[in-house]
Formats: sequence, C-alpha cells, structure tokens
Amino acid sequence: MGYPIADACTHRAADEDSPSPHHLSGEPRFTFPAGGRQAEMDLTVTNGELFFSVDASTVRFPSLTIEDLDVPAPCYNNFLQNKSAIIHQHSIPMVWCHILPSMKKGTIVNITHELPDDGPFRSYKELKRHWKNHYGYRLPEEEEGMIYYQINFRPLGERLFSYPLLLF
Repeated sequence: MGYPIADACTHRAADEDSPSPHHLSGEPRFTFPAGGRQAEMDLTVTNGELFFSVDASTVRFPSLTIEDLDVPAPCYNNFLQNKSAIIHQHSIPMVWCHILPSMKKGTIVNITHELPDDGPFRSYKELKRHWKNHYGYRLPEEEEGMIYYQINFRPLGERLFSYPLLLF
C-alpha cells in the first residue's frame, strides 16, 4: 500500500516537534514506509525556495520505451512491422537520455532491430557476455524481441554505444 508523500509531510509538519509548515528551517526529515524498505526525504527552505532530496534503499525505473521518445506513429508502426527498419535521430523528438548506472547524458542517434555492423560486437552472444562481465547484468538467452539504442556521448567523440532493450 502506498504512503502519499503529501499526507506524510502534512502530518509530520503538524507534529509538535516539527517546525511550522510555513516556517520550515533546518533539515526536517520525513521517513516513509515503502514495502519494508525506507525512504527518507529532506526538506530545506532557503530564501523562499524549497529544496528536497529523497534517499531510498531501492529505486526502480521502468525501461525506456519507444513511446517515451514521442516517435511519430507511422515511423513507430513501420519499425514494428519491418525488422530492417531503423528509427533515425530526426524521427526522435526526445533524443536526450541518461544511461544508468553512471547517469551520463547522451543522445539517441538511432534505434534498430539488429546490432550495428560497425560496432564492437559481432553477435548477440558477444554483447551478452560483455554485459554480464562488465555490468553483472544478464541479458535474455535469445535475441528475439531485442532492439538496440545507439547512443552518442558527445565528450567521447562520434563513437556510438549500443544499449539493448527487450521490446516485448
């Protein structure tokens, strides 16, 4: 069961030991039960600006989908129906992304159904081994349903990095 942050803040801020919600100062801390895990939120008000940070033991983000990138429907439908189709950067309105775990900012150059010919991996098996050995992440045994995002990190030059994602 969820625990609405607004209710927790209102409740905690109204406690006798808490500062008034109109005069928050210092570092009030709110702890929320989250399925047995803890999440903490720090609030600070400075010069009329509210700053908050959330610290959680586990944070889960849904995988990036093509729909998240606002790719036009005709382009997306063509990509789904044609395994040799490529979604190029000019068809991706939302090209900026942050890659976990480093959170480096990159641009999505294209999305394909196959590993690029000019990339460092000659097969899905090589890519799978790379992800397991370098990141501890185990990709599915079969390549079926996998798509690849080619990402460019500008400070690293024009080199493209391939990131796999299971489409289905």
